[in-house]
Amino acid sequence: MAKPQVGVSSVRYEGNTCNIHLLLLFEAIHEGVVAVGMVPFHFNIIGVDDAISMGTKRMCYSLQSRDLIVDSIKAVNDITCTLELICVLLWTTSTINLS
Repeated sequence: MAKPQVGVSSVRYEGNTCNIHLLLLFEAIHEGVVAVGMVPFHFNIIGVDDAISMGTKRMCYSLQSRDLIVDSIKAVNDITCTLELICVLLWTTSTINLS
């Protein structure tokens, strides 16, 4: 492939009303990457709805899932050797360190 590849990761979890719109955002990003002559390499990652588990014993998965999401993104990014990475996530405060 002669064109640069760009990784695009997204959380698409239809059971979570906070993330349901992310497919539309991903599609716009996909079109933008293609428009500038690059090849988007899309991969999905898990999504968790904190509101669904709030107040239950399942709350313990909330913070752990964020580490799992970041580790999954890093693993795919390291393996695929893409030029850049765009992450479509929805957290109030997010920091992903891929170095």
